[in-house]
Amino acid sequence: MKKITKSLGALALVATMGMAQPSFYAGGGLAFESLPDGADNGVGIVLRGGATLDSILKNFGVEAELTKSVADPKMGTDLNVLTLASYAVYNIKIKRFYVKPRFG
Repeated sequence: MKKITKSLGALALVATMGMAQPSFYAGGGLAFESLPDGADNGVGIVLRGGATLDSILKNFGVEAELTKSVADPKMGTDLNVLTLASYAVYNIKIKRFYVKPRFG
């Protein structure tokens, strides 16, 4: 529980970064890690950052995402997950919100 509390605090800090520069952004979230065969689930923290590239194509951007286990899933032995991914994104604006498909 202590790891999750610290992770949520770090997430709140990271979620507020990147607001001063409109073309760059940062955010985060939680990932629930599930294994087959009824193993105990884990929890990961997700950190992501990106940039809009409106000068190249309106509503187009790129993102990088890092996911790290904070509460490891268990399946006989502990399993620690660390992933790094990159995406091309496109913001589809719909009235008061937008849909953001990611390809990567």
